[in-house]
Amino acid sequence: MPWQELADLPFAAALQPHSGGLKLHGHYDCAHFDQAVFDGADAASSSFLECAFTRVSFHGGGLRGSRLTDVWLRDVRLTGTSLAETSWTDASIVASAVASFAG
Repeated sequence: MPWQELADLPFAAALQPHSGGLKLHGHYDCAHFDQAVFDGADAASSSFLECAFTRVSFHGGGLRGSRLTDVWLRDVRLTGTSLAETSWTDASIVASAVASFAG
């Protein structure tokens, strides 16, 4: 069963707030993305390990070729964002939406 609350995550205590944007080939480990807006952000070929996304919006841009491992998304909106060739392992997506998927 997916975790419903941030505090339920086995890695919750290790999460650190993330500030700023996303970058190509970025490496994000135990990052908590909260109330972020990523318009046109290109984080292709990035890795996200034990990360949490809460109340985050992605519009355009992309995560093409990125790896998302042990990630948790709640109240996240992905609109027109490229998810092509992404790898998702042990991901939980709660109360979120993906629309106008771009290849």
